[in-house]
Amino acid sequence: MNRLESNEFDKPALPRAMRDDRSDDYINLIDLWIGLIPFKRVFLKTFLLVFVFGAVFLGVWHEEEYSLTSVIQIGSVQFNGEIVPLESSEALRGKLVNAIVPGASALWRKRSKTDEHFDTEIELVVDSDVVIIRNETTLGEIDFFTSFQQHVAEQVMQEHRSKALVYQSGTRSALNSARLKLEVLENRQALNARLKLIEQEIALERSHFEALRSAAPSSPEGVPLTAVQRGASGDKAKSYQAAIRELELRKIELVNQHAEVLVQQKSMVQDLERALQDINHSRVISEPVISLQPVNLSMPKLFAILPVVAGLLASLVTLLALFNEKVKLRRAELAG
Repeated sequence: MNRLESNEFDKPALPRAMRDDRSDDYINLIDLWIGLIPFKRVFLKTFLLVFVFGAVFLGVWHEEEYSLTSVIQIGSVQFNGEIVPLESSEALRGKLVNAIVPGASALWRKRSKTDEHFDTEIELVVDSDVVIIRNETTLGEIDFFTSFQQHVAEQVMQEHRSKALVYQSGTRSALNSARLKLEVLENRQALNARLKLIEQEIALERSHFEALRSAAPSSPEGVPLTAVQRGASGDKAKSYQAAIRELELRKIELVNQHAEVLVQQKSMVQDLERALQDINHSRVISEPVISLQPVNLSMPKLFAILPVVAGLLASLVTLLALFNEKVKLRRAELAG
């Protein structure tokens, strides 16, 4: 073996081009990018078309929507010594959802001469007597929904006023009776009649006593009274005096009892009057208030999102165009 042949054996073998056994379905991003470059016009045209169309659509049709909210607090009344709500919040919500709001919505659509449907949300605050009425509205429809919510709230207030009158009917009847009784007591007519009878009895006993005292200390024949007779006369005098004292005490007792009953009756009248006044009427604790920020996406946010949407749609259209071109080439290869 000569030197030349020896050098050829000692020379390291260079790597040969290896056959690509990878699947044809494998996507090479570089090849994809190179393949998309000829379709950049498709991408740009689609992007501009979508962006312009979206901008025009937003400019013409998009309106920012706000939340308009009213808050109602359910009242309470004193009934049988307890504070009772005029209506539970769950019952009021069911009545609003199924009766009051649908009726008011139909009336307002008729007034505005439109068939456009709008939703009204009724929300309860947990563990409270508060009910929230909410509508979504544009700036141009604020007056419409404000009057709508005020109408709904007034219907609730009117019904609760009627409920309060029903709860208080018994208290009003008791108050009228108590006032009549107080008027009779203050008139003192019955008391004066009873005192007059007692005074007549006192006068009768005194007349008997005076007659006994004015009697002569001897018998009608001029014979002096015995000790027994004098003792009997003294006993009669004491009995007359005791009867008079008893009648005087009875008179004082009647006056004191009348004064006590009069004070109690006045207190009863005051308690019933206070029970009628001690009522927490249902009220609107928050008139329709519009939210500070829109509840839907604002125009600046939508315009910020629009290029992203246009880019995604343009990319999809470009990929479809590339796919269509690849299909045409494959068909040409198969046909050739």
